[in-house]
Amino acid sequence: MMKEILAPLGWRLHSPVAESDALAVDFIKTDTLLSGNIGITFDDLAKRTTFTFYITKSFDEKGIRYFLRDYILKNQEIIFFENRVEELTNLALEKYDAWNNYDIRMHGEKIKLSSYT
Repeated sequence: MMKEILAPLGWRLHSPVAESDALAVDFIKTDTLLSGNIGITFDDLAKRTTFTFYITKSFDEKGIRYFLRDYILKNQEIIFFENRVEELTNLALEKYDAWNNYDIRMHGEKIKLSSYT
């Protein structure tokens, strides 16, 4: 269901679980200035099978990548997500759309890009 919500908005599935080494679902979106990621990862916890649902948004400027990340849910059983997939995906999209370059720069992290000269 995530794909049906995200694909019409320009998000594409980066690497399907069947083709990946990791148990993860990863959607990406890239335009001329901003890049985004919405994903679900398996949490390898003792005696629990849980997942984390996150979003990121980033941009590059003068050899620096600025990015902001938020967790929609952390360490939750998959049934929690499955029962709320549309609601949680829409929440992620609302947060993504609300973030602007100022938010990313002021509240996010930054990484020096090695390929910048």
